[in-house]
Amino acid sequence: MGASEVGSIFVGQESALKLMTGKVLKALGREIPFEDNLSMRKGKMLETLGFDEFIRIYFDNIQVL
Repeated sequence: MGASEVGSIFVGQESALKLMTGKVLKALGREIPFEDNLSMRKGKMLETLGFDEFIRIYFDNIQVL
C-alpha cells in the first residue's frame, strides 16, 4: 500500500468491496470512484507537505552526496 492510499480506511464488507472495485478499475485503466480518488490525492498531498516541511526545518543540515 503506497502513500497515495493513506486515506483508505477499511470498515466492514462494503469498504472492502469498494477497495477491490477501485483496484480492478485502476488495473484496467478505468477511472476510479471520485471518493477514493480524492482520498488518495489527500494522502499524497500530506506526504508532500511533510517532506517539504522536513526540508524547511533541516535545510542547513542536509548535505548532497
